[in-house]
Amino acid sequence: MSILINRRTRVITQGMTGLGGRLHTARCRAYAYGRKCFVAGVTPGKGGQVMDGVPVFDTVRAARAATGADVSVIYVPPLLAAGAILEAVDAELDLAVCVTTGVPDADMDRVLERMRGSRTRLLGPNCPGLVVPGDIAVGILPAENFASGRMGVMSRTGARGPDIARRLAASGMGLSTVVGIGGDAMGGLRFIDVMRLFDADPGTDGVLMVDELGANSPLDAAQERDLANWLRDHPHKPVAALLLGTGPAADARAATLANYGVRVGRDVEAMGDLLAALVAPECLPFD
Repeated sequence: MSILINRRTRVITQGMTGLGGRLHTARCRAYAYGRKCFVAGVTPGKGGQVMDGVPVFDTVRAARAATGADVSVIYVPPLLAAGAILEAVDAELDLAVCVTTGVPDADMDRVLERMRGSRTRLLGPNCPGLVVPGDIAVGILPAENFASGRMGVMSRTGARGPDIARRLAASGMGLSTVVGIGGDAMGGLRFIDVMRLFDADPGTDGVLMVDELGANSPLDAAQERDLANWLRDHPHKPVAALLLGTGPAADARAATLANYGVRVGRDVEAMGDLLAALVAPECLPFD
C-alpha cells in the first residue's frame, strides 16, 4: 500500500503550460501509471488547449469537475503560489503539492490560516514531491531510482535527493512511499504528520527519516522534537533517522531522537545498515 497517493490518484498540474510544469508532468506521465494519473493542467487564460495530450483548464475547480482529480502539483512563480494553493483548497482537493521555492512567509501565513479546517493537505512549498515506487510520481523526485517495497521514507533534503535515492535502491530494500517534505519554515505536512500516516499504513513496516542539519532554524529543530515526543508517547513502527550535518546542534538533535528509540545514522553510507536494522527480527512482524 502507500500513503497520500496511489495508482488511482488523479492529478492536476497547476502551471501546466510553463516550462517546469510541462517538463515535469511529461516525466511523471512517463513513469509507471502516470498517463492514467495525470489528467489535467491548469493555467488561467489557457483553458481549452491540449498540452502533450493533457487538457488544460482555466481553473482548478473546472479541471476537477471535468476529470474527478483529487491531487494537484504546483509549478508557478513564488508570488502566485499562495493563490494556486488556495485555489486547490477551494476546489476541495485531497492534497496540494507545492514544488515552488521562495514563497514569501507572509503569503504562507495567510494560506495556513485559510486552510484550517479544510479537507486539503499541503505538501510544501519548496518540496520535491512524493513517489510510490512502481505506481506514481508527483513532483521532481528521481522515481526511476526507487524500488517498490515496505519501507517508508520522509526527507527534508533536496540537493542530496538523487544520491540518497540511488543508495536506497542499492540497499536492496524496497519502499512503500517516499515523501519529500518542504524545506521552508512555513509549510504544510511535517515529519510528525507523515509519521502518523506511515504508522497507520498496513503496507509500511518501518520508516526512515532523512534531514540535512545545516544552518537550520529553530522551527526545523522543532519538527524533530515534536516527532520525538510523539514517538515517546505512542506505540509505533520502527524508525531510523539519517541526519546529515555536523556540530553541537546536530549532535543534540541526534541525541534527542536516539533517546526515544530512533536508530540514528550520520552519514549517507549508513543508510543500508539503518534500513537493515529496521527489519531485524525483533522489529517484526508488521504484515
